[in-house]
Amino acid sequence: MGLEVVLPTVEILEIGGKCKKDVAGYHLSSLFIGSEGTLGVITQALLRLLPFPEAQRTQVAYFDDIQSAAQVVADTIAARIIPVTLELLDGASIRCVEAYAKLGLPTQADAMLLIEVDGTRVQVNQEIRQITEICRLNAATQLEVAADGAFVKLWEATDVTYGTIEIPESVTDLGAKLSVKHYPFVWTQKQVWQ
Repeated sequence: MGLEVVLPTVEILEIGGKCKKDVAGYHLSSLFIGSEGTLGVITQALLRLLPFPEAQRTQVAYFDDIQSAAQVVADTIAARIIPVTLELLDGASIRCVEAYAKLGLPTQADAMLLIEVDGTRVQVNQEIRQITEICRLNAATQLEVAADGAFVKLWEATDVTYGTIEIPESVTDLGAKLSVKHYPFVWTQKQVWQ
């Protein structure tokens, strides 16, 4: 939230602070942190520590088409639910993960969403219920909810598999420039591009 930085001119600069009002204007803290010491040396840092979440749950949802899964992403964000992780895999990615990790994934599915939420127990249960309803409204063919750590092997497998999949630049460029509400369109167009 706040930094004390020694500049190359040996001047001491204090930026940021405890209050949000103290950080109006340019976000110099990010500039100095991102410069990795080339603009100045950070000698003190004021941090905001957050407690570990009380609860954490992961949900996996499978779909017959990628547009339905992408619509779940848009609807989840529209419902003001911000998952810790929200990962979308298309059919080819599901088959790659299954071939690598042999987890028993339904390889006939055309899309899979990995959704992880955390917070208080009440908040997590409420968000999982809302996401489950959103998935059902968007024709999820299969839903699985697990408590802490049950899908660790699946997370690890998707991380390893993503390193081997090449995504066309045209898809990532388009996706980076669109808001979440356009995801269903982007994924439909991706299928056309393939």
